[in-house]
Amino acid sequence: MVKVLLYGLKSGSGLIVPYPSRIAYRNQVAGRLCRQHSLEGIFVPVDWDDAANAMEDVFFGDDILSPEDADRIDAKLTDRGARVDRSKLGESCEAWVWLTLDNGVRFIEDFACSEAVFTWENSD
Repeated sequence: MVKVLLYGLKSGSGLIVPYPSRIAYRNQVAGRLCRQHSLEGIFVPVDWDDAANAMEDVFFGDDILSPEDADRIDAKLTDRGARVDRSKLGESCEAWVWLTLDNGVRFIEDFACSEAVFTWENSD
């Protein structure tokens, strides 16, 4: 499997759509904990830097997401057709948030996706 390191994602954010692509995308996440999360799939750059920057007030520590944090993130993504996947709160953290994508949200031609990881530059 090819591994793509997203550690240098300085000016951008993206979605990793799970897919058997034989390419795994890895990012350093969880603030000072510096965890390494990876996911096999397709990386789609998105212009959601404003949402990523706005999430800084959500991630005060290195904890996993609480339902209240998820509500606050949802408010920042409301116009993008995405919301935090409540079933994966324990797998989400700073710079790695599992999302559920609304029907009709399409990032790849002729390929509908219902979930993705929203990732951006780690704050540490």
